Amino acid sequence: MVGSGLSEGDGRGGRWYEAAIGVLVPDAVRPDRGEAVTRSRDLGAVRVCEVVASGPRAPRTPELVPAQAPSRYHLVLALSGTFGIAQAGREAVLGAGDLVLCGTSRPLRRWAVPDRELSARVVVQFPEELLPLPPEQVDRLLAVRLPGREGLGALLAGSLRELLAGASGGHAARLADISLDLLAALLARELAVEPEPFGRGRHRALLAQVRHHIAEHLSAPDLSPASVAAAHHLSVRHLHRLFAERGTSVAATIRALRLERCRRDLASSGELVHVVAARWGFTDPAHFSRLFRGTFGLSPSEHREVWAGLRVPEGPSEPA
Repeated sequence: MVGSGLSEGDGRGGRWYEAAIGVLVPDAVRPDRGEAVTRSRDLGAVRVCEVVASGPRAPRTPELVPAQAPSRYHLVLALSGTFGIAQAGREAVLGAGDLVLCGTSRPLRRWAVPDRELSARVVVQFPEELLPLPPEQVDRLLAVRLPGREGLGALLAGSLRELLAGASGGHAARLADISLDLLAALLARELAVEPEPFGRGRHRALLAQVRHHIAEHLSAPDLSPASVAAAHHLSVRHLHRLFAERGTSVAATIRALRLERCRRDLASSGELVHVVAARWGFTDPAHFSRLFRGTFGLSPSEHREVWAGLRVPEGPSEPA
């Protein structure tokens, strides 16, 4: 659990707080003298979070969007309360049962309606390549309220609630896949377009499978393009082409995911920075520090200090 009662005058507020929280859940709130509680679970390349929050939030400005961070979408399901989200020149006000899609590479703002009302929501974070729709089309629906009480939207909302309730093992992974399929169908209907042809969709599915393999083997010292290609019966050239079609590379993906694991471990433990870095394949502390700051906007030590101030004691508690 992570709680926050930071005020505007807190030394750990402002830019540090925005950068640290923004990487984990870019639309997680920063309450002013309020409280935010999050919990999350990882399902391969998909992360599911619950956020309970109150109070206003300052805009997430362009300079706080890490330039090298992976492009992801966040699907938000409002569970209770009323809140607004603004992105890409659009605003959406959501109540219980509404859905909205956001992107991590654009400035984002969230606010409570009325001010300081307690709200709760499910946030599902996933790489943009998991959607079988071109990003330029999906971007047209960022910060657009999507119906979550009937038809495809109701099915999608139901699957998200089940994920949050604790579906386990293989069922949870399948449910995450089903949720993304339902989202793709809902977005395609709203856009009045067809999902990508089977061939291109299969490429996306293969890429998602490869990314999942990488995520599951990040601690392996021999993880490399060659080992990944062999595990999927692909040539290294084919593997590189698969990633190049998405404007990235195998090595960049491995590096980005390892940095995310380092970020997570630094936030949740008191281990030395170089110990965490070495666990995930970074043996040069100075190089690791430069990569971390360039990706997340904070040094590893600054990131750990921010989260040390945000942790709350374990035990039963309810948000006020």
